[in-house]
Amino acid sequence: MHLSQPGVMWYLSDGLTMREQSSDEEHPDAISTFERFDFQSLWRGREKVISTERFILTSLLSRTDGRRTLEIGTGEGRLSGVVQLNSQEYVGTDINLSFLNRISRSCENRKMRLLASNLYHLPFRDNSFTTVVMIRVFNFLSRPESAMREITRVLAPGGSLVMSYNPKPSIATFIDDLKAILRYSSMVGDNWKPVTFSTGDAVRIHPSSIPAFSFSVRYFARLMSESGLAAVAESASGLEDYRFVDRLPDELFQKMAFSLYRMPMMPTRFVLARKINGSGKLIMEAESIYCCPQCQSSIRLDDASTQTFCGTCGFRRDNCQGLPDLRYFPD
Repeated sequence: MHLSQPGVMWYLSDGLTMREQSSDEEHPDAISTFERFDFQSLWRGREKVISTERFILTSLLSRTDGRRTLEIGTGEGRLSGVVQLNSQEYVGTDINLSFLNRISRSCENRKMRLLASNLYHLPFRDNSFTTVVMIRVFNFLSRPESAMREITRVLAPGGSLVMSYNPKPSIATFIDDLKAILRYSSMVGDNWKPVTFSTGDAVRIHPSSIPAFSFSVRYFARLMSESGLAAVAESASGLEDYRFVDRLPDELFQKMAFSLYRMPMMPTRFVLARKINGSGKLIMEAESIYCCPQCQSSIRLDDASTQTFCGTCGFRRDNCQGLPDLRYFPD
């Protein structure tokens, strides 16, 4: 699967469903902080990928209500500038505080807030955002159903979700399967099965230092529907990340993004979906959208103290280098 670079992963799959793939040894809310990743090296030389994804994101965001946007999984801010330009109010969150600090130092948007949180327990009240953006995060979620429930909860009725995912089958999974057969099949023995044509909804990627999964298009479509979301636009990318193909002009990849998105083997898919269910209205006051991630009681983040406790459940919220730390992991 095309999670980082083409051809760098191989797969050990027995075609299990998402629930059967979950490991009892992992915390159910485990999300990688990507501390071991050198993102500067990861993205070096991949300017066409960045350019294409910025183009797709800009195009999709132009069709959303940008009054208040939440970006989940900001990383070091590779695409955060695009999101902010299309937002009147911007909130960025990541589980890694060091990533957020780098965005904080480089961003001049005054109508913004950055905070650390756990995607499975977002510190926002219902109907807080008109748009949610989540790029290159979905395939690292061990509990995508729970994550999508949280996302739709914080979206106001009629709000938009812009996200990407890496499906199977795709050109990326096919190429990596071929490499696995040629290079690694003697290492994994009889248990190894190719991911591309696996019948399972979700396939755990092995080996991997972090939890990573490959999802079928069928599973993703069903998950969107069950979450009360309806896709209104799609796009695709990923070919620009391959040697020789990347020599083609940027404009060609940008045209292909919205003309070839129905091709079943495209490595990365982008989706713009709208929340079609739910009640209530958008919370208008920006400082009123925050809540305790443990008990959902309303809190305010304009308190400058370094340590604040929730008055209802006692959850401790820290301020780390000026950024609120609202990461919550149930025992």
